[in-house]
Amino acid sequence: MEKLQITLKSENVNNSNRVFHLLVDPEGNKYELRYEDSLFILTNTECRNIAMGLNLMNLARFCRQHELQYKSCVNGEETFPMFNSLDKIYQELKDNRIVRSRVVHIEDSFEYNYIVGRFFEAPSSGIESMPEGMYFVEPIICQPLISECNWELMAERVIWLRNEILQLDINEFALKINVPANLYAQFEQDRIHLPLVLQGVLHTFPWLNEDWIIGK
Repeated sequence: MEKLQITLKSENVNNSNRVFHLLVDPEGNKYELRYEDSLFILTNTECRNIAMGLNLMNLARFCRQHELQYKSCVNGEETFPMFNSLDKIYQELKDNRIVRSRVVHIEDSFEYNYIVGRFFEAPSSGIESMPEGMYFVEPIICQPLISECNWELMAERVIWLRNEILQLDINEFALKINVPANLYAQFEQDRIHLPLVLQGVLHTFPWLNEDWIIGK
């Protein structure tokens, strides 16, 4: 088993620029993942006072060792793999208009930088020159790396939708979009980057214009 280099971090950190993902292992243990101070912070929801700080490579190793998957915000029982083929990752990065990201080829313990449709550190900056196998894509995507998305304005519009149109309190709205109430409350209070909210809102209210809700 590969030895992971981890850093234990106190949870008494107030950071208003956080992105959350929910992860789950085969036994049903749940984790919250965020990015903070150049590290990926992984917290078991049953033990919130201690968190692990990992770089991208060690996060990929930890997720593989523990068979972690993304937990759907739409269907609480649905999960999505954290490792995929390079072709699928490349297409998703393009479809989601990601400007910059990183991917890890876990078998070779090698990291590639993705910038606007090209992979650097590859022999020819293209996927055809990269090794076969499963890849791990950087899970935290910050607002400046997503084209045409204004997270602060998106938060204002989601709050306006909840208050003025739906007239729901925070707990009612969080339940409706299938996002944990504590995370949604942090989204409103700190304007954190929370992809779960955007996914849940668009799924629950398909009549909303996506361009409007993301702040275009």
